[in-house]
Amino acid sequence: MMLSSRTLNSFPLVLALLVLTSAGVHAQDEQFLVLPQLAAGGLDPTISGEILVVNQGYDDAATVEVSFIASDGQPLELNSDGGAVTGLDFALAAGRSRSVPFDLDGQPTATGYARIAFPVGASVRATLILRIVSGGSLVTQIGVPAQIPGNNFTFAAKVDSASGLKTGLAVANGSFQLQNTPDPQAQGIVVDLINPDGTIRESTVLQLGQNEHQPIFLDELFNGLGDFVGSVSLSAGIDFGVIGLLQESIVLSSLSIDTGPNFAAFDFRDSIPVPLSEVEPNDTPNEAQVLTLPARIQGAISVVAEADFFQIQATAGQILTAYTVTQNSLLDSYLTLETPAQALPPQALNDQNGLLVRSDSFLRMRISADGTYLLRIEDFFFDGSLSHTYELLVRLD
Repeated sequence: MMLSSRTLNSFPLVLALLVLTSAGVHAQDEQFLVLPQLAAGGLDPTISGEILVVNQGYDDAATVEVSFIASDGQPLELNSDGGAVTGLDFALAAGRSRSVPFDLDGQPTATGYARIAFPVGASVRATLILRIVSGGSLVTQIGVPAQIPGNNFTFAAKVDSASGLKTGLAVANGSFQLQNTPDPQAQGIVVDLINPDGTIRESTVLQLGQNEHQPIFLDELFNGLGDFVGSVSLSAGIDFGVIGLLQESIVLSSLSIDTGPNFAAFDFRDSIPVPLSEVEPNDTPNEAQVLTLPARIQGAISVVAEADFFQIQATAGQILTAYTVTQNSLLDSYLTLETPAQALPPQALNDQNGLLVRSDSFLRMRISADGTYLLRIEDFFFDGSLSHTYELLVRLD
């Protein structure tokens, strides 16, 4: 039996998502775990599950807040701990764990997501387990561990019409931003299909409102896709969560999600073989160096606590790709997108592009409004020297 897109909303796509703090530069009062899609209820099949929470660290978590949230951002009422609740609060001492079961016995399927908040310093982790039962027998059980959030993710995907194999994804645009990072807001998630040879087959934008999430099959997101083998790369200006799911008949399994983009598909250094040099002074927004795009700029954060600014013009709906290359450099780049008159937090940011043993930054996002924008580059630790060099590449499509 094939599952329709409508049925997919009842056969949940699941993700656990963990926000970590970085070196005290962006300190905050809370950290978050997010399960961007869960579901409960139904008559046949029925869906139920539990969230397994553990404090792995040596600091107590005075309060762990588990909240159930519907797709429209309103509280979602589920059965848990013997009653109908929209969430649970509990203390979790170091080394302790707790199960938070949920169901909706005999009621229509309800979908949404869960958010878990806990104090900084407590190493709280979580795993979501979903169970789907049909005719009294277990059909599918999925377990998904916590995942670090970010604004770039990649996973392998396959669509095979002959065998009925489909790949779906669920994206959560939730409220799990840290202090001094962009506030949660509506944004377009750029979804790129990457062929096995590393070329981009097709791109689209999945538009999500503040705190919304959406599950969808690839052949629905990309109309007329046909068979496909390759990878999916998702990017946005603000951190989000995503899961990939394989469906064959009524059996579901989750895919491994890797942080970072499929970088080679977006690297256009070869098209601009000779980079330009940054023009000083460009250390304040008013001194921002104006770029003609596409651009490839060589520069350096040569002074402690320095930032370099570059100005671009963009139109709503354009896709901005901006990244740094810091190979053989001491720079741990921190890239933000701002407007000339804005104070922190920026509109978008990226510290690590997610690739192993690299300290580069990568932004790929949909521009939401016409205007002038500033790209700011600085060192994450506010360090600087003549050896803190970088290349900045920027294009609009």
